[in-house]
Amino acid sequence: MKRNERITNMRKVDVIKEIVEKTSIDRTKVSIIIEAFMNTIESSVIDGQKVIFRGFGTFQLKRQNKKVARDMYRNINIVLQPYDVPTFKPSVEFLNLLKNNHS
Repeated sequence: MKRNERITNMRKVDVIKEIVEKTSIDRTKVSIIIEAFMNTIESSVIDGQKVIFRGFGTFQLKRQNKKVARDMYRNINIVLQPYDVPTFKPSVEFLNLLKNNHS
C-alpha cells in the first residue's frame, strides 16, 4: 500500500453487498447466512473449540494469565485476574498472499 492511499474498513454490510454482487443470491438470504456463520464461530469459540479454515486461519480463545498492574494515580498494585481473549491466527497461505500483494 502506498503512503497516500487511504485505508478503508469493510463492514458486514459491505461483505454482504459484495457476496450478492458476485453470486447474485438474494440479499436477505446472504444476510441470514452471514449472521448464522458469525453466530456459529462465536458460539464455538466461546465453548472452547478452535474454528479452523484451511488456507485462511484459526479462531480460538487464548487464556491471559494473572498479572500485576500498577495504578499510577493511587500508587498501588492491582492484581488482574486471568481472562480469555478471542484471537485469530492467519494461516501461512494467507500470510504469504498478503506478503506477495503488499511488497
